[in-house]
Amino acid sequence: AHELNGTAGAFLILPLAQAFLRTGEDRYNIAAVRAYSYYYREFHNTGYGTSGALDTCCIDKESVIPLLKGGTLMYRATGFDSYLQMAEEAAWYLSTWQWHHSVDYPEDSVLGMMHYDTFGGTAVSTSHLHIDDFALCYIPELLELSELTGNKEWKERALAVWRNGVQGISDGTLQIMDKAPRPAGSCDEAYLHTRWGALRRNKDGGWGGIFSVSQWLVAWPCAFRLEVLRKCDNWNLLNGLLQ
Repeated sequence: AHELNGTAGAFLILPLAQAFLRTGEDRYNIAAVRAYSYYYREFHNTGYGTSGALDTCCIDKESVIPLLKGGTLMYRATGFDSYLQMAEEAAWYLSTWQWHHSVDYPEDSVLGMMHYDTFGGTAVSTSHLHIDDFALCYIPELLELSELTGNKEWKERALAVWRNGVQGISDGTLQIMDKAPRPAGSCDEAYLHTRWGALRRNKDGGWGGIFSVSQWLVAWPCAFRLEVLRKCDNWNLLNGLLQ
């Protein structure tokens, strides 16, 4: 898919910067610098990113992720502090989508029965009002940003994302909403943490779409978790055994 408007094209920064790091060829560096400058200027001027979540064309979280990832990559490639500063600005924007509190859900709701904790999760967009695990994909960059800047808050935010993102994983016996047991390692794409959805109880007295889950067991949350494990040198940090 392609999107000519918004910030979605910023994802091209990542392969361009990576190509320069691996080959040292100036053409990749020039293209990466131009792309990063263009999309960061748009972000700086508007204060938001759009269209990164390709199923909706609105202000979202995903579209600014490449400015964080790309900023750390460009800093690694060039050594210019300005890229680190721009990556940090992107991280602050992403932080505005993060939940800083836990919600107590009704015990007879799906989220209540799962004991789902909103803390550390991130919303998707102004159109799709639910929490997903997509922030897992930039945990390594937040940890790197914390190390490079000395700001411990980035590490704390990264660990909050991780703890939120490892909830609801099936061990092969987990059953949600009286459905068949879920395959081991599977989890929902999204958690419907607000009243966005059905606004009345079902005939059986359950909450229906309110405080429920997507029932969409996609593969990317597991892939993102594996990437975090692959890139993190010390799993004790993720387990909360180290500060």
